[in-house]
Amino acid sequence: MPHTLRTKQFAHIKATTGLDRLDAIKAICTIAPDTECWTRNPAHGGKSQPRIMIDGRNIYLSVVAFTAKHGPIPDGKVLRNTCDTRYCLNPDHNHIVPAGTSRKNKKGKLTQEQAQAIVNDQRPHSEIARAFGISISHINRIKNGAVWENLKRPARSKQRVNRKRTGSSHRRLLKAEPEQVAETEEDANLRMQTLSARAAEERLKREQELVQKQEIDRIRKLEVEQLSARVRAAQGAKMQASLEAFKQAREMLRQG
Repeated sequence: MPHTLRTKQFAHIKATTGLDRLDAIKAICTIAPDTECWTRNPAHGGKSQPRIMIDGRNIYLSVVAFTAKHGPIPDGKVLRNTCDTRYCLNPDHNHIVPAGTSRKNKKGKLTQEQAQAIVNDQRPHSEIARAFGISISHINRIKNGAVWENLKRPARSKQRVNRKRTGSSHRRLLKAEPEQVAETEEDANLRMQTLSARAAEERLKREQELVQKQEIDRIRKLEVEQLSARVRAAQGAKMQASLEAFKQAREMLRQG
């Protein structure tokens, strides 16, 4: 988030003008040896987009650095950085564009020949980024046409387009010919009939198993009843024999 620099700490920037002010800003920055990007030292707020109060106006420090070297910015114009370092304060990494210009239109520090070479390069994006000293995201923007729109780009293969169109079974069904749709419906009806036949077979099998279980239960119950009848008959015969023996004993006692 933009914030205002502390007045006392950066009073030396406000007290200078022209190239002296540019040197004062450069003194609080770390300069990258490969890209020459200016980023503020952690002791002075780190990587952010600061503002500084000059002549009663709250101005971005990148604007202060640019105007100190190149002069004031005309009305209706704004600054856009041309490198991939966010909040870079190097005035040579900023350029004037009409107000309302999208930030996606920046082309970076590359020449058109270098950008075309990136488009034609088939190596992994990470290797290309290291070779040209820019970020992978900037490589992606160049190859996708977000920047350097006027470059010649290889046409996409038909195989890739077709694979993209038919990437979903739902889309294939929607884009199928009428005969293919009818055949698909016929297959669906056949599948439903097959499932119904299987369900009927399983239901019949369960009914047969139930009948067999009921028959087994009936047979077992009949066997239990027969066994119970035999036990009762044996017990009755035994009781009858005991009763006859008792009667005989009693008769013998009376006769004696």
